[in-house]
Amino acid sequence: MFELNNEERCKITNAIHCTYKFERTEEGVDKLEQLILMAKDCYYAGYPFLTDSAYDQLEELLRKRRPDSKVLEKVGHDIGESEWDL
Repeated sequence: MFELNNEERCKITNAIHCTYKFERTEEGVDKLEQLILMAKDCYYAGYPFLTDSAYDQLEELLRKRRPDSKVLEKVGHDIGESEWDL
């Protein structure tokens, strides 16, 4: 069974907190994009860490804050690809 190590958990937790705390700042929106990329990567690798509802809420928030984000256009995941850096 897949488990996140403490460093990975901290990155995810910090990204979520940053997203909601600073969602109106560029840094917060950047973190939101990174969190969505991480969620997509983990989901397609078979290790989702967000519910579908939570993911949809994050994506909707990104649509409001940065509607032209390339992250919203990305579908699926290429094996070996990692675009997030939290």
